[in-house]
Formats: sequence, C-alpha cells, structure tokens
Amino acid sequence: MVDTISKNWFVIYTKPRQELKVLERLTHLGIEAYTPTKIEVRKWSDRKKKVTVCLLPSMVLVCLEEKEVSKVFEV
Repeated sequence: MVDTISKNWFVIYTKPRQELKVLERLTHLGIEAYTPTKIEVRKWSDRKKKVTVCLLPSMVLVCLEEKEVSKVFEV
C-alpha cells in the first residue's frame, strides 16, 4: 500500500516585527515557510528609505506534515 504524504499550511504567530527572523530560521531548518511582504518608501524630515513591510503582521505561513509541527516550536 502506498503512503501518501500530505502537507498542510498552518499559520504560526510570532512576536511583533519578528516575522522575517522567524521566516529565516524556519527556512534554515528546511521548513517551507512564507510571509507576504511589500516594499514601501517611508519619508522622514531628512531622508527617504525603502522598508520591507509584512502584510500579515505577527504571522508566518508554514507547510508541514502533522508530525513535523513540533519542529516549529524550536524556533
């Protein structure tokens, strides 16, 4: 009998403004992860700067099997 391995997408919650760090650590562990971002130009009185902004604040999407969920807590 053939075992089908099905992966599902889960949402994990992070501390505020830590989404990109968590994403980096998850991909380093070999876990497929995604967080939608966009680049905005922010203006201050003396300069302009391009800033990466997460579209889902405090959330990262991960694609895992049920048995791999415990790996996420290592991050």
